[in-house]
Amino acid sequence: MSRYTKEDVQSSYHQGHSGSPMANVKVYASIDKGWKDIEKYGEPQDKDFTPEWVEENVSEESLDRIFWLQCEWGWEQLQDEAEEVFGKYAKVYAAGRSGGWCVVEGLDDIESWDAVALAKWRKFERIARLYADDIPYQTLSSIYFNEFEVKKEQEREEWLEAEPQDIAEVIGTVASSTE
Repeated sequence: MSRYTKEDVQSSYHQGHSGSPMANVKVYASIDKGWKDIEKYGEPQDKDFTPEWVEENVSEESLDRIFWLQCEWGWEQLQDEAEEVFGKYAKVYAAGRSGGWCVVEGLDDIESWDAVALAKWRKFERIARLYADDIPYQTLSSIYFNEFEVKKEQEREEWLEAEPQDIAEVIGTVASSTE
């Protein structure tokens, strides 16, 4: 295993910024990884929540919207993490064509970092990568709690509110359909 050095830290020089450190937060995994994570974590418990259910009940537009909402949530979490690791003056923002880089401002110049500052950066960089890698799972979790469970509850309420049928009426309907 090679040592992590200041030269390993990516720097942002675009859009008028002068060398702020940045972490790669591109989401490389597909929704399939989210399904594998669900199997690995053993959640959710309802076996009716399947890729087929999502395909039949969640439009591509909704899936895309949910994905981007999870990314937005990830940015909020990264801001909290940056403040925890570096202090209250650390600010994160997205850079790159699709926001795949997390730039952190408010830190000392990379060249002035000692081993402690470098270790803090490496910690933040790993946390940022974990958030990015977890987006497919978070997307499916959001669908489960905000789409699937809501639809299941609506179906259950509709079933409970349905007018009860007379057993003779049900038997008569079944008998007439078999003749």
